[in-house]
Amino acid sequence: MRLLKELLYHKAYDLINNKYKKDMMDNIVVDYVILDFSNNNYNKEYSHKEAVIEAIKVLNIRNKINNFTIDIDNMECYKYSSEELFELPKSKYYKDKVFNGNCRYRKIYKSPPYWYAFLEPAYPNSFTIKDFNVLNDILFPFKGCIEIYRWNDDFSSYFDYGKEWWGTLCISVYDFKSNVFTVILASDTD
Repeated sequence: MRLLKELLYHKAYDLINNKYKKDMMDNIVVDYVILDFSNNNYNKEYSHKEAVIEAIKVLNIRNKINNFTIDIDNMECYKYSSEELFELPKSKYYKDKVFNGNCRYRKIYKSPPYWYAFLEPAYPNSFTIKDFNVLNDILFPFKGCIEIYRWNDDFSSYFDYGKEWWGTLCISVYDFKSNVFTVILASDTD
């Protein structure tokens, strides 16, 4: 395992922590882990696997109360396209939705699209497509220079809650220009 270091002062973390996670009543469930990969040699799926494993370890440290297990032998992935990653919802509802505490547009996905994980957690939030795009522009400034993998949810106890109802998400994104991995994870239930 090569050295991957979390970029604790990445400007995306400022936005996530100061806007999207500041209010427990209006919160996202997506966990982002941003890792420096500049001192390593990129090796496609293997490097992505290392980044996902490191991301789960980082979440263990962040949460302090959970000890998410990792079963490396059960990790599976497939290539994911930029179009799939940055897909937007078709409903105009998400353009300027207003938080009112009620259940909104709801479709249950076993493995939700990234936009759904951001905009439709089990408990409502008021985030819009604009919020989603602003964050992604900071996370992925070189959208044409990324490689993406989507992962199964059978390799870590992190995903246990999401398997109950709402769904799970695990995507690793490598930016060739900045040598940065962003791992996007979500697992939520009611």
